[in-house]
Amino acid sequence: MNPTFIKSLRATADADPYTIAKAGAAFLESAPASADDDALIGTYDAQGATSGDMADVIQGGWGEVKLGGTVAAGDMLTADASAHAVKIAAGETKRTIGMAMAPGVDGDVIPYLAQPGAAAVPAAV
Repeated sequence: MNPTFIKSLRATADADPYTIAKAGAAFLESAPASADDDALIGTYDAQGATSGDMADVIQGGWGEVKLGGTVAAGDMLTADASAHAVKIAAGETKRTIGMAMAPGVDGDVIPYLAQPGAAAVPAAV
């Protein structure tokens, strides 16, 4: 992958590689995400994070993320309780890390286009 924006942030807890990061309590801190309403900021890189150390968080461009369920390319992604990516269901508005760029199933690591923020997925027509 060729991410375009990586920021080194102090990790407040250990995190596995390719898991979703949320904003920490203090400036320039990060922590593993644990819910779809956390302040999601990106994903930890292949090194993951060790509590108290600096960790690289991919916040823009293409990154990789570990899945917590089945997704299709184009699905908007949010976090589950294990900091893995799951799709935002139709009719929901959730915090997002971005868009899946490939399909995958629980446990896969897939590429995604980083777009931290919030996403409203339209209800099926």
